[in-house]
Amino acid sequence: MTKNGTKDTICDKLEINKMQVSDLPEIMQIENLCFKTPWKLDYFETELSYSDSTCLTVRLDKKITGYIILRNFVDEIHIMNIAVHPTHQSQCIATKVLEYVFKNISKDMSMLLEVRLSNIAAQKLYKKMGFTNLYTRKAYYDDGEDAIVMVKGSNYFTKEGNKQ
Repeated sequence: MTKNGTKDTICDKLEINKMQVSDLPEIMQIENLCFKTPWKLDYFETELSYSDSTCLTVRLDKKITGYIILRNFVDEIHIMNIAVHPTHQSQCIATKVLEYVFKNISKDMSMLLEVRLSNIAAQKLYKKMGFTNLYTRKAYYDDGEDAIVMVKGSNYFTKEGNKQ
C-alpha cells in the first residue's frame, strides 16, 4: 500500500537504469524469448559503446523485465530495440519506459521506430503513446516480413500526406 492508502501496482515498483555490460546475460534471455530474429550479443555490446546511444533496463524487484535501446541521429531519436519479458507483457512496463524516455530523453525531438507488420500488440501500444504510421519498409526483417515505420512528434509526412 502507498502512503495515501491506494494499492501499489507493478508500475509503481519499476526501476529504470542505465544498462551495464553485466546486464547482458539477462537481456539476451529476454531478447531470445521475444523475437523471431533476435539481436546477437555483439549488437548490444556495440550499442553500449556508442556515445549517441542510450541503453536502459527496466527492473522489477531487482530482476530485469525489459529494456530499450535508443540512438540519437542529429535531430531525432530512433528506438533501435525495446522488449519486455513475455511473463510481464501487458502490465504497463513498456508504457512506463516510453513515458520515461519522452520525459527525460527525447524532450521535443522526433522519435522513429520500425515494428513488424504482424506485431499488432506493439503497434497498438505505439499508437496509444502517440506514434503514427509513416510508411512500410518492404522485406525489412531477415525473414522477409515488412516493417511499419512509425513516428512521434515531427515534421514528417505520413503516407497519407498528413503532416505530423
